[in-house]
Parts: sequence; structure tokens; C-alpha cells
Amino acid sequence: MQTPHVKTFKVAQYLVLAFLVLAIGYHLAEKQLVNHQTWKSRLAAQYDKDFTIRQNRAHIADRHGFQLAVSTKAYSIYGIGSEIENIRDAASRIAQAMGMADYGPIYNRIAGRTGFFWIARNVDPLVASRIGTIKGVGLLEGERRFYPDGDLFGKLLGFTGVDIQGLEGIEHRFDERLKGQEVRVAVYRDARRRDIMLEPISTQQNSLKKPPLTLSVDSRLQAFVESSVQQFLQEHEAKAISVVAMDPFNGEVLSIYSWPSYDPNNFSNYPRQRWRNDAIANTFEPGSTFKLITYAAALKSRSITLQDIFFGENGEYREGNRTIRDTVPMGWASVAEAFGQSSNIITSKIAAQIPAEVFHNTIRDFGFGAATGIELSGESAGLLRPPSQWSRLSQTSLSMGYEISVNALQMVRAYAAAINGGYLVQPTILKGVNQGREWDAILDPQTAEAMKSLLLRVVEKGTGRNASHKYFSIGGKTGTAQKLDPVEGYTRDRHLASFVGFFPYEQPQVVMGVFIDEPKVALKQQNTEGPVYVSSYGGAVAAPLFRDIAGKYINYYTIVPDRKSN
Repeated sequence: MQTPHVKTFKVAQYLVLAFLVLAIGYHLAEKQLVNHQTWKSRLAAQYDKDFTIRQNRAHIADRHGFQLAVSTKAYSIYGIGSEIENIRDAASRIAQAMGMADYGPIYNRIAGRTGFFWIARNVDPLVASRIGTIKGVGLLEGERRFYPDGDLFGKLLGFTGVDIQGLEGIEHRFDERLKGQEVRVAVYRDARRRDIMLEPISTQQNSLKKPPLTLSVDSRLQAFVESSVQQFLQEHEAKAISVVAMDPFNGEVLSIYSWPSYDPNNFSNYPRQRWRNDAIANTFEPGSTFKLITYAAALKSRSITLQDIFFGENGEYREGNRTIRDTVPMGWASVAEAFGQSSNIITSKIAAQIPAEVFHNTIRDFGFGAATGIELSGESAGLLRPPSQWSRLSQTSLSMGYEISVNALQMVRAYAAAINGGYLVQPTILKGVNQGREWDAILDPQTAEAMKSLLLRVVEKGTGRNASHKYFSIGGKTGTAQKLDPVEGYTRDRHLASFVGFFPYEQPQVVMGVFIDEPKVALKQQNTEGPVYVSSYGGAVAAPLFRDIAGKYINYYTIVPDRKSN
């Protein structure tokens, strides 16, 4: 039986407990309901900083839907320095999870830090799973970019940084179109102003995955280009090689490849110069491939006809204070014969009959002297000086592809106009954007057809025989340009060799240019150790490379032959 004293004590206990519950309830209600904004402001005062991560970046695909750039799950490892109790142990465990033999670099990132900081960005999920539980160390889910084809499209696609922002190539040019959902993450601190936690504070409302960006390129053709270039390099030397292929009727770029390339998955392992898209960024004097424009200007202006006859001076001709020479000496020859054998002498005589303004305007009409406007960053416009700045010999130099600088895409675009009936197309790297567009005619149909037939003659009977195919008619033009040395002038042992052509002849599907910087062919000689490399020419090196690429494309797509085997 309880005494009155005990009963009184228990009642007092219940009253005190009830009072405490009521007090706590009132305190919580006061914070949540009455003074909600006040306490929200106090929490905001604990806010330290925030940063943004991106998720769901759109894929990049080729014209057939094959994925060229994809986003995969990744994790970033972060630390809150004030909460890491054993730096050496934490660094050792993280380094081991990342497969690092030395934990020193990780230790140095942690030592001396008190607030929030990154330890490693965008690591594989497998690496993240090995981290385990380490006080003061956490993981934040994100994504990183992956390029399945490695260096095949490196110079075209470019790459993204650790924050999944486009930095080069397509990734940079179309960053707004590709970038995905934004997630802002806040870092809060305690009363002692130490970072204590991370919390997502906002996301975009539309978190749906964006549709892929579909490019005009054909990954199969690009692979054919790469394999042919690698085969070429097994027997030759070169400083650089660029190949550009395009649909001559709608301007869609089907392949754009430059060697040496780089793997965008490991872009930081390469010098910055390697990141450039050489096919549009590098300019050069084209040499004899430019004769297409010279002959087109002469025919368009009615300065000549295909039946006109010129004297080739038997291979050597003095003009002013310089001598013009031909590799194949010619006597009297027709315009068609001169073009087929790439006669410098007869070309210079034809150019002399074209009014300077007409010649300059025709060159400009073909798109030279201005960037093509393709949706890629870093394109060089090249150089075309006005006639007022020409010397007495400039028109002769221009007629043979000197005193002008162009990029590879510009040359391919110009040849497309001679193949598609005389229209200057707008090059594009995107599939379908040019559908239904109409183009400006820069050549009359007769001139365009004449130039197309001349290009066929080059391969059938002229300097481009090495580009000919057994079952298909191919048209094109060879080019060999001496390179200009700042000290020595034009050199005889360093060239840019090229071939620009199209196939098949009757119903062209592809116009393509092959440009080889300083090609050298291996010659086996007696009394020497190994091969001796000597400079070579467009017809000897660029034309066979063109034929090899075209043959692989034709075989894969089973294009119907347009000629009988001899």
C-alpha cells in the first residue's frame, strides 16, 4: 500500500513530464507554424555554397542511328575535411579502390582541408562500390561521357569536361542542344561553421532524356577511311592526312577524318594541337586540283571551248622571270587533253584569256575566300586576294592553285558543284537539315557537264589512272602542290598530294577529297639498311588511297556497276 507521500511524488512526476511534452510540442509548433520563416532564415544562414551537376546529356548518333557519344553513370568522390578522422587511412582506402599504387596524391588532396572538396570526379560505379563507408567521405551520383569508337571520330566529336560541359568539337558547338538536366546541390555547415552535409535543392522540371543529336556522317564510311589510311601508312610516310566525303546534292558530310587523331575518352593525354579538326582548320595551297575552277571559269566566260588547241611548248615555258614546267611534256593539245595531263603550261595560257575580274568572281562563286558555314567551330576561311592586289604573275599562279589558301572541305564543296549540275551546296554535319533547300547555280548546265566529263577523262586517260575502278566509272583530279618554306621558298622535296573525285559517274553518290601532307614512298635500294623514303605525287599516292576507300564503300553498299570489266 502506497503512502500519501509516495502518491504525491508520482503525481508530481507526471505533471512535470506532461509539462515537458507540452513545452516541446509548443516549441516545435512555434518553429514549424508560427515562426517558420524565421527558422528557415536561420537554416539558410547555415548555407555555405552550392554547385551544379548535370545529368541525362543527349547521345550523339550517326545517320544510321549508331551511337557515337553516350552518357554513362559515374560517381564523384567528395570529402568534408572536418569530419575525416584518419586522413592516412581514408587516402589509402580510396587509392586502393581506384587502383592506385601510391596513396600520396589522394592524401595531399585531403590534408589541410576542412570544408567540402572533391577527391575524384566521374569514377566508374565499380570503383565507387569499393570505397565502402569512410567517415567524412561521400559519393555523388552523376554521369560521364563515353565515345565507343575511340579516335575514329575524335576530331569531329570533341569532348566534355568533368562537369559534362562541351569543350571541343560537336560537344562544344551543340552544348545547349545536348546538355541535360541541371541538379543544384547545396553544402550546409554547423554552428561552428564546418561543412556538414550535401542536399539537392533544385532540379529542372523536365528531366526527360533529350532525343539524340543525329549527324550526317556515316560511321561505316568513316571506318573505311580510317582502315585505308592505316593501310597506306604501313607502306608510306606522311605528316598528316585528311579525308572529306560529302553528298554532292544536299551537302551532307558523310565522312570527315584527319590523321593523326586522338581518343576523346582520354583527351588530356594528347597535345592541344591534336584536338583541331584539320579538315576545316588547316589551310593550304591546293595545287592542280584547283585547275577545275580555272577551266570552269574559262568555259563559263566563253574564253575557250573544249575543242580549242594550245601549244604545250614541249614541257618548258618561260613567262616573265620564271619557268613553267610540265611533268608530261606536250606539243599541240586540246583543252581536254591538257586538263587530263594536268598541263601547267596550257593552263597558264588558258588563264591569260580570262578577264581578271571574271576569274576572281568565279573563284569566289565557288566559295573560296570565305568559310563554308558548316556547323563546326574552328573553320578557317582561307585567303583570296582581290585583283587589285595581284601581281603580273598572280593569275598564272592562281590558275595552278597557288597564291590562294583553302581548306579540305572547301575543295570538296567546289567539286560538288561540277558534279551536281552547277549548284553550290551548303555543307552540313546534321542529317536532314538541307532537305528541300534550293541552291544557287554558279555554273550553267553545259559548263557543269563539260567539267564532269573532264574529270572522268583524268581518271580514264590522264594523271588519275590510279584512282580507276574495275567496275565503276570514277571522275576526279590529281594535285601536287609544292610547299612554301619561309626561308627556302617553294621546295621540291615537300608536297601536298591530293585527289578530289566522285563516284559513280552516272549517278554520283559521293564526292570525296584525299589530302596527304608531305607523303613519302618507301624505295628499297641496294647497299642501304631498310627502305629509303622519297617524296611522291597526288597521282601516285592520293589517287590509290581514294580508290581503296571508294572500293570499300561500293562493295559494302552493293552499288550497281556502271561499266564492264576490261
